[in-house]
Amino acid sequence: MGAQPSDAVYKLIKITGDYHQFKGLKGVESTLKVKDADAAAVAKEAAVKAAADDAEKRKAAAAKAKADEEAAEDQASDEAAAEEA
Repeated sequence: MGAQPSDAVYKLIKITGDYHQFKGLKGVESTLKVKDADAAAVAKEAAVKAAADDAEKRKAAAAKAKADEEAAEDQASDEAAAEEA
């Protein structure tokens, strides 16, 4: 009788409509449900942009904190120099 597909494969080819196409049956369309590729791409792009924005905010905050720390150290050293004089 030839090679027969397993039950899982048989169900998949029936869902995709390939079985009906092979048998020559008319009017049967695929019942396979797929995600909207455009929506997934937009969601992924939005997530990447949000992550990039967050990274920029963190970098800016770290740079500001470092600048504030250096300014405080400079001010402390200036005060120490003024006391010695």
